[in-house]
Amino acid sequence: QLPDWLAPKPMEIDTLLFNTACYFDVVDKLIVINNLLGINSNSLFKEKNDIKKAINDRYFNLNSFTYSNDKQGITVFLANLGIVEEKYKENVNKSIRKHYEDLDYHLDTGIIITPILMEYLSVNDMKDVAWKIMSQVDYPSFAYMLKDETTFPEHWSKFWISYSRGEGDEIVMGDDVSHCHPMFSAIIAWMIKYVIGIDLSNKNIDFENIKPLFSDYINNFKLSYNGKTIIYSKDKGVQVK
Repeated sequence: QLPDWLAPKPMEIDTLLFNTACYFDVVDKLIVINNLLGINSNSLFKEKNDIKKAINDRYFNLNSFTYSNDKQGITVFLANLGIVEEKYKENVNKSIRKHYEDLDYHLDTGIIITPILMEYLSVNDMKDVAWKIMSQVDYPSFAYMLKDETTFPEHWSKFWISYSRGEGDEIVMGDDVSHCHPMFSAIIAWMIKYVIGIDLSNKNIDFENIKPLFSDYINNFKLSYNGKTIIYSKDKGVQVK
């Protein structure tokens, strides 16, 4: 019954929309699996297109080029799945950019959509937006979350936001969150892949030719990986020792 989880504010994403989008994603993955196994996917292609059409017919706003209430990253989530019609993609991306400009580049997403958002921005000519989001220091941001912490905590806030269990009018007040939790640690994978430029899905990493996507914004970095030390600086590029 949940869409995303642990956004800065209580979830406002339409649960039916979110779950239908996940259904679309499952069908899309089944098509990939069938192709690998040599199984005909004609019925699945039809099912996938029917789901896509149903979502666009019901939830796409042609005036704003957003989906549903455009809150907590739902438009990004659908765009990343490939649900946006090709002819609207440019305008949808402009709307995504504006959404985070209006939030002064603060995050409004939960554990599922946050890493999707950062990757989508990075590969869709909005790396400047991604960098500004990662550079924020006040709430809600990663810097605020990690202030005075030694590990990733559970939530953007130091305390649970007040919420309802959906059982009558009872409101559960915010208690202390876990201060060692994996909920938002997926951002580390994004940093390795895009900030540093190492794709860990590739077994044969060419360390000599890694290309940091955010080289316009960083002067240097140093990391150790699998017995190697990778040093990057603007003037010397990448060095591997």
